[in-house]
Parts: sequence; C-alpha cells; structure tokens
Amino acid sequence: MKKLSMVVILIVVLSLSGWFAFDYVSQAGSFNKTSHSSIHDLSAFEQGKEIYLSYGVTWEGIGTPELKGIEVRQKGLTLEREAADFHVETLINPDMTIGTFSTDSVHELNMDESLLEVEGFQVEGPFQIILRVSGKDMREDFDVTELAVTYEKFGVELTEYIEMDEGVLELE
Repeated sequence: MKKLSMVVILIVVLSLSGWFAFDYVSQAGSFNKTSHSSIHDLSAFEQGKEIYLSYGVTWEGIGTPELKGIEVRQKGLTLEREAADFHVETLINPDMTIGTFSTDSVHELNMDESLLEVEGFQVEGPFQIILRVSGKDMREDFDVTELAVTYEKFGVELTEYIEMDEGVLELE
C-alpha cells in the first residue's frame, strides 16, 4: 500500500511539474518594437491617398509564434476599420524594407509584393508590422495608441499589447 501511495504521489508531482513547465514555456516571450514611423503632415491624406507606416518588431522568447491577427487600438478601445473616413489595415513585411511611404512610392518600388497577410505569419526573425492608413477626416483623436497582437505558440493562443508611444500622428 505504501508503494502504491508513493507511485501516485510521484505521478501527481511529475504531472504538475510538466503542466507548469508547459505553461511557462508557452507564455514565455514578448514582441518588442524596435522602430517607429509617424505622420507629420495631414496633407499627405489629401484625395484619399494611403500612407504605409512601418514598425520594426522582434520576438524575444522560446518558440516561434504564429500570428492570428493584429488589432489597432486607441486608448484601450478597438478602432473601427472604417470609422469617420479613417481606415487602417495591418500587413506584415518580413523583409524589413519599408519606412514611411505613399502608395505611389510603394508600388513604384515594388515593395507591395513583399507584404503579407497577418493571419498565419510564422515569426522566425525580425519583421515589420505595416499600417496602411488612409482617410479624409484625419484628426489627432484618431491616433493609434497600441497594437493588440494575437498569436499562437505551442497550441496556446495569447494576446500581447505593443504600446505606440509616439502614436501614428505626430502633429506640431
């Protein structure tokens, strides 16, 4: 009977240890913003033109997460995709080649060919989150304050918030 009790206790301890190790490994790591782009002049949006803004990001942690989505947020609230003539679309650039460009420049330089959808992107090194921003009614109160990055790692879905310290609009 004593041997059976010891075996059961050993199995419980090993199971709990395994669970805590998996929980730690699946949640260990973070996305770090390494570069930032801002718009300094709202006249760039005249005639409904789009602006591409890039944010360099690195993954520091165990494993290689797969992105599920990136939500653009303002002061903790999700921005509507097309609210008040303001539109933000998130894309991924694995090549780290874009800064702040207009649509014309991106097309002329064939940079748009390297842009990928967010969902399903496997993070394996540094990459850029691209915001394709357009709008006729741009005001400072539409500024982006954080990005909510949803990803999956080892079968666990997690969300991390990347602060946009300077914001998208940097008006004087």
